[in-house]
Amino acid sequence: MEDIEQEQKSLELEIKQLESQVLPLQQQIKEKQERLSHILALKKPKNENTNGKLGAITKRGVWAGLCREYNIAVRGDSAHRALLKNRPDIHATIPHSCNYNNKMYL
Repeated sequence: MEDIEQEQKSLELEIKQLESQVLPLQQQIKEKQERLSHILALKKPKNENTNGKLGAITKRGVWAGLCREYNIAVRGDSAHRALLKNRPDIHATIPHSCNYNNKMYL
């Protein structure tokens, strides 16, 4: 029974060590994916409308594209939040559930 207890403690320690190595890598991956998403959004054409509307939110790039189209400076903020602050009328036309003001736009 002592061997099992020792093995359990050993495994728990190894898992903690592995987690401490993996978590920073996961954060780096997330940051890189977000940056790549922004870069790809910069490369998209301005008017990617669907059904005559400004378009449904399928990718984060829609917010960045709208900020570019309406000359809204993002300056380290999220493009979504920048559009909400500067052009709430445009923001309200995009169908989405908004985490910034807890409203649902249809």
